Amino acid sequence: MQRSVKAPIKAKAAKPVKKTNKTNKMTQKRSKSTLSTTPLTKPLFQIAPLSNIMLSPFTQSQRFMAKGGKGDKGGKNDKKTTAANGPGAGEGFDSKPFLEKMENFVEAYTTELSNVKVGRATPEMLHDIVVESAGKKVPLKAISQIYVKPPASLIVSLHEPSDSLDKAVCNAISGAGMDLNPFAEAVHGVPSIIVPFPKPTKELRESLIKITKTKAEETKINIRNTRKLWNDAIKKAGLPKDDAFRGEQDCQKQTDKHCDAVSDLAAKKEKEINAV
Repeated sequence: MQRSVKAPIKAKAAKPVKKTNKTNKMTQKRSKSTLSTTPLTKPLFQIAPLSNIMLSPFTQSQRFMAKGGKGDKGGKNDKKTTAANGPGAGEGFDSKPFLEKMENFVEAYTTELSNVKVGRATPEMLHDIVVESAGKKVPLKAISQIYVKPPASLIVSLHEPSDSLDKAVCNAISGAGMDLNPFAEAVHGVPSIIVPFPKPTKELRESLIKITKTKAEETKINIRNTRKLWNDAIKKAGLPKDDAFRGEQDCQKQTDKHCDAVSDLAAKKEKEINAV
């Protein structure tokens, strides 16, 4: 006798629960309230340190060139021009010290010309007169005080007056080439030397002009000597031929410029002397 086998009962699939609009709204409210009340324990993002950021190829090449790596103008080629830097001789030569020397010579000559005055006595006119005292040659301004006595005289008051020193000072002033005739005389009871300045004669003008031209020539010689030092420095710098040539041209240009300035100053002073 055979038993009948019953087929298994299939479970009915659960019907999906449909969420209503009301349920969706409640869920959104809960999620918003949770986000607003939950504190942040970690930052949302973190900036990496600059040292970990990879440089762009262009930046890397710049850093490599700064260290003297191989390139158009980097590395060993730069060592030839690291001695100095200046105009007219490439990037590796410094002409500034030589320019300053030339300018200083011109300024010194300008100062000397300011002491050459005609028609008005000033203490500076006697400052650089050399006096022989106690076997030594010293400038008059170092052993005396000089001031103006109107209308046209100077008074020399010695720090340590004596008959021998008075005579030495008078001889030095008389032989200075300015046609002056000093004499010793007491001023307010103090032994002094009076230096009257007469109206300039033709001889005095010629003498002052000669002094002006002599000083001008001495200044030009100093400027030309500086040119020689400048050119020697260019040769020792080991510059490329083009840079060395430009440097020598600039050196000659500056030499001519400063010598011309001295000539202009001398001509202007000569005109001033003859106008008195």
